[in-house]
Amino acid sequence: MMTKVWNGRGSVGKGMSKLAIARIHQLMDDGEERSIKEIIDALLSQPRDEKRSLKHIVPTKTELAYFLRINHYARRRIHKTERLQNGMVFRYQETRYRKQ
Repeated sequence: MMTKVWNGRGSVGKGMSKLAIARIHQLMDDGEERSIKEIIDALLSQPRDEKRSLKHIVPTKTELAYFLRINHYARRRIHKTERLQNGMVFRYQETRYRKQ
């Protein structure tokens, strides 16, 4: 009977790649506050080599939020308001992260 070897990524999913982790740390080193969407957009805009697909470079929103929380990045909730074209107002919360 073979047993599964634990690789430090948890039992639910495969987790983030080491390349994605390194790029996130490199991106957040400047100390600027960013939301999850901004971090993912920045990772997508970085140049990539042709050998790797985007799933190895860009984590999901849930993986990224969990990664930032367990690595003790400072977080702050802000409330945003946007006016839509039809005149309605759209209000939402956003969590912003930065390196301490």
